Amino acid sequence: FSKNVIYQINCNICNKIYIGQTCRTIKSHISEHTKVTNSAVHIHFTTFHPTHNIDFTWKILHNNIANNNKREILESIYISKVNIHSLMNNCKGRDLHHI
Repeated sequence: FSKNVIYQINCNICNKIYIGQTCRTIKSHISEHTKVTNSAVHIHFTTFHPTHNIDFTWKILHNNIANNNKREILESIYISKVNIHSLMNNCKGRDLHHI
């Protein structure tokens, strides 16, 4: 039930990574990634693993960051540390990091 977190989702099929942030509870936000059709995670599974069930693990990378700007900057730093070919993200975070 943690809020104000940076998190990482790992695809258990191909090992691609999604890094995100939320001010809401992590449990509800992670759940949405499997249901919301425009989520990068949902798109990844329906595009690259359409015959598999959605299979991922997740972890909190950083927590208790109530300031939205700080969360977005930290998210972009985490994204920038991952090889772009290993990401499910649309890489919006990479652009933010270079501002």
